[in-house]
Amino acid sequence: TTVPETTVPEVTEPVEPEIDHFEFAQNADTSNVKFNESAGTITFSSGSVSSDDVYTLFANDDVIVKDAKGNVVSDGKIGTGYTVTSTVNGVSETVEVVVVGDVNGDGNVASADVLSLTTSLISGKKLSGAYAAAADSNGDGAVTSTDILHLSSKVRGW
Repeated sequence: TTVPETTVPEVTEPVEPEIDHFEFAQNADTSNVKFNESAGTITFSSGSVSSDDVYTLFANDDVIVKDAKGNVVSDGKIGTGYTVTSTVNGVSETVEVVVVGDVNGDGNVASADVLSLTTSLISGKKLSGAYAAAADSNGDGAVTSTDILHLSSKVRGW
């Protein structure tokens, strides 16, 4: 006698839909914003960004902005090195803020940033992470003396 073969149905795990933590709100002005998921950054090309700008940017209401020391920021300017955390269905994702030209992370693009960049290049003490991205003011992917000239012009309003 032969025993008939039985097939066991394959059990598959349910696939969870991918969560888009940083979906822009429908009417958000994203003209000066670049989100880079692989780098874990959100870059603002304008020199002045407020926490309100960030809170109104995303469709998700559960967004928290923190300064570089980890303090929650509910109003005022934000700068390079701040973080934005979005929570959807209990799952959080955090990105680091880059404000192009805000090399020192104080939320302003000013002569102090030109000094920070110049000091970094002269001393050989390389900037890293969001601060290096903020120092690359001409956007060519490298932090060089050309960025000092570009940032100086931006600060002077040329």
